[in-house]
Amino acid sequence: MRLDLLASPEARQRLAPLMAGMNQEPVLNAPLALIVSADLALDKSMRELGTSEQMLARLAGSLEMRKSLARDSALIQLGYLVLALRAEGLDVGVMTGADLAGVDAEFHADRPWQAIAVVCVGHGDADAFHPRAGRHEFDAVSQVL
Repeated sequence: MRLDLLASPEARQRLAPLMAGMNQEPVLNAPLALIVSADLALDKSMRELGTSEQMLARLAGSLEMRKSLARDSALIQLGYLVLALRAEGLDVGVMTGADLAGVDAEFHADRPWQAIAVVCVGHGDADAFHPRAGRHEFDAVSQVL
């Protein structure tokens, strides 16, 4: 997972037009917006993490494998990031309603990062929160074998 931390109003103003209509205001009003991305050149940084030479060679030879691994890893790490931020008492809004290709053009033109989500972080307005939506029953989404 790679992060752009948009702490300044100017940075969030660059992002807002790339968000879906209802997501623009939260981006502008949040004290911090994060662009969460997958690093398509993750094979370049994985050696220091102890990744085997065989795996590094496989990744170097396959853009599709790098994209898949980078995206899957970033999504898992995003889940942990959300849990950690909420554990610190922050409100977190994960949004995928964005022109992610436009986000990449605006913020990642010189990097091999691919945006996967935008996250607003701060202390939200209690009046803006919606009641919790319904959840699927266990049997509707699971099977025990």
